[in-house]
Amino acid sequence: MRTRTPRLAADVRRQQILDATLRVVARDGFSGLTMEVIAKEAGVTRTPLYAIFGDLGTLLAAAADEGEARARAAIPEELLVADLGTARPDDVLTAASRLFLEAVRADPLTWQVLLLPAAGTPKEIRRRYERNRREVIDRVEQLVRWGLERVGPPDGADPHVIARMIVAVGEDLGRMVLAEPDRWPPDRIAAAVGDVVALLPAEERA
Repeated sequence: MRTRTPRLAADVRRQQILDATLRVVARDGFSGLTMEVIAKEAGVTRTPLYAIFGDLGTLLAAAADEGEARARAAIPEELLVADLGTARPDDVLTAASRLFLEAVRADPLTWQVLLLPAAGTPKEIRRRYERNRREVIDRVEQLVRWGLERVGPPDGADPHVIARMIVAVGEDLGRMVLAEPDRWPPDRIAAAVGDVVALLPAEERA
């Protein structure tokens, strides 16, 4: 006898399918990704996938939206805006590092997809990742400009280059957490970030 897929609320079923899609991409990449593979991972027939999403392209776009939403929700907006009042730049950088790495550890599936792009990633998905990364760099650049104004920037300081460096280092630290979460807990790495900032002369960190 054929086993019927249990009936779930549409929003619950949709989330189940999106989670399954992210798991497959994180584990196997995009090569060979089909509706049948995703349905098997989700433990459902292909019928609800087509009923909810229509086709594979729409499903992948929805999964990308899901990953982006989770990533944006991980870091409080107030840590990525230019006006932070009287906060110390080094404290803000350390706190932001800890929050980001805690988010990576709490949701490794999402961040594996974002930080370890799989082979065979469709062009549209790559374009989305690249666009989102540019947006993150722009927001970090605002933070850098605020920090430089607070400490008195050295002549010729380039906020955009500094922002790109911070994002690149942050991504690599996130990959460390993904690879060895027990060895690299967020508190340990954030403390190291604070140690690096502390190497600056005190008058430049005030």
